[in-house]
Amino acid sequence: MKKIVLFILLMLPMVVFGQIKWADEPGDRVRGSFKVFQVVSDYKALVQAESSYGYHGMLYLFWKNDSKVQLYDDAIIKAPKGEEFRIVGTFRYDTKGGYEKTVPVIQLMEKQKKSKKKDKKHKFDDL
Repeated sequence: MKKIVLFILLMLPMVVFGQIKWADEPGDRVRGSFKVFQVVSDYKALVQAESSYGYHGMLYLFWKNDSKVQLYDDAIIKAPKGEEFRIVGTFRYDTKGGYEKTVPVIQLMEKQKKSKKKDKKHKFDDL
């Protein structure tokens, strides 16, 4: 019995990691602040984006890195000066109602400097 419990405890983090699909590199920037909807673990929480009607916007999984952000129910998360939220993957989970959901994973990162170089314009024939 102890071996079964130990096996389940050791495999639990792998199940959680199996639900996240990481991007090869950080993606789009996400602006605004977020309200913690549900804490999933010490380092991740489902959060809702602020909208014009309060915190009823899109749902994300916030992945806490070494930032000093505190995760607790109803906490408001804002990007500190010099940092921004970036999409780093997707998170798939099942709701209590039995629905499968997929949401973007966001993480606080150092702001990227804007490139002064303009994108090269392509002609249709070049593509």
